[in-house]
Amino acid sequence: MKLLFILIVFATTFISCEKNEAKKLCPVVTTDYLPKVIITAFQQKYPTATANKWFNKDNKSYCALVIINGEKKLIEFDNIGNFIKEEIVTEQEGDHQDDGDDDDDNECECETD
Repeated sequence: MKLLFILIVFATTFISCEKNEAKKLCPVVTTDYLPKVIITAFQQKYPTATANKWFNKDNKSYCALVIINGEKKLIEFDNIGNFIKEEIVTEQEGDHQDDGDDDDDNECECETD
């Protein structure tokens, strides 16, 4: 009976940790693929910046990877060019807690490496 309990606990732990390991990566796209409205919105908001990479985020938005003042950032615009957010990319290692935001569980992640 103890063995069964230990196996159930182990299996539950393994399954819950597996979620963090599996990442769905957003595809990298070229500027030729980007809608003009995205390029225009990016250039208006960041006139001196150049995007190193662009990502298509599940056909819902586009993310640009840029370096501004020595900081690596992901900048996101929706499909019609509205600015969504800017976030500083931090290189993290080790175990991290889930942020509790389950809305984005099925969205791809813009890989910055």
